[in-house]
Amino acid sequence: QQQQQQQRHQQRQQQRQQQRQQQRQQHQRHQEEHKQPPQPTLPRRHQRSACSESEMEIQSWLESAQSAQDVLDSVAQHVGSLGAPELVTAVHVLAKYAEVDAVGNGGASTPQVQQQSSTMAMFSRDVRFQSLLSHLRGCASQLDSPRHVMRVLWALGKLGASGRDVDSIIASLAELAWPRFSYFTSMELSNSL
Repeated sequence: QQQQQQQRHQQRQQQRQQQRQQQRQQHQRHQEEHKQPPQPTLPRRHQRSACSESEMEIQSWLESAQSAQDVLDSVAQHVGSLGAPELVTAVHVLAKYAEVDAVGNGGASTPQVQQQSSTMAMFSRDVRFQSLLSHLRGCASQLDSPRHVMRVLWALGKLGASGRDVDSIIASLAELAWPRFSYFTSMELSNSL
């Protein structure tokens, strides 16, 4: 009787092992059937993208610029050699200066729509700003970081930018961002809206 119990016990163990093996195989088949293309490892905000020394120097200079005019001058001087991260930084810093200028010029009592339209009017006529947008449009498909996407969308919105280049940039970013939403932090998502 003990032998029979041991045999039944062994049979149950073998059945469980077979069931587990079948479940693993089903799970693997399911994963293969629903396999999505591998997602790139996206840099988080505390990580810097790999940049050459000159790119890092330009990025640092853009971030430490004293005015929107300094940023635009730097863009005009280096526009051909600026990569996607530097272009993102440039448009982001411009938007920050525009925001500060609006507050400094009576932004507390001036409606935001007026601030944006006067800021955009200033930039829309600037050849350096148009060149920045054109180059940003050309490399928008390279912006795979949620932080870059958020910074560009926030900056373009803050500047009230519009036009063919802006429409193209936003369309490219929307296409890139959709499959990567799970990588966005809540702050990156809210700033992108």
